[in-house]
Amino acid sequence: MLLSEPKLVGIPVGSFGLSMGTAFGLPLLAADTRIGAAVVGMWGVNYPNSNILLEAASQVDCPILFMHKTEDHFFTLEGTLKIYDAIPGDDKRLLMTPGPHGEATPEQFKTALTFFTRCLVIMRNHSSKIS
Repeated sequence: MLLSEPKLVGIPVGSFGLSMGTAFGLPLLAADTRIGAAVVGMWGVNYPNSNILLEAASQVDCPILFMHKTEDHFFTLEGTLKIYDAIPGDDKRLLMTPGPHGEATPEQFKTALTFFTRCLVIMRNHSSKIS
């Protein structure tokens, strides 16, 4: 894994995973506290066997940007909100954009980059003051 590379030790990293990236990403975020911020979404508990993600979501301990599209034909807003609500803490936000389930929009990418910049630059600046 990249985080084991000596040149990357101590550098804040983020995780970006929508749709299936959320199904695999939430358990990773719950297990690996080295991840400093994450963008997830376009997934909900209304999909078969997705209730298991609620436990993983409840263990996430980093800032989260959760994305949902208003006309998603796979995941309902209710199912999405169950996962979002399971994520603890105050440093989380929900971005709803129009459109069907599919690739991230330019607006979503721009918002994700701004989010990562805010979270990871602040984290890096804070850790360099401690060192």
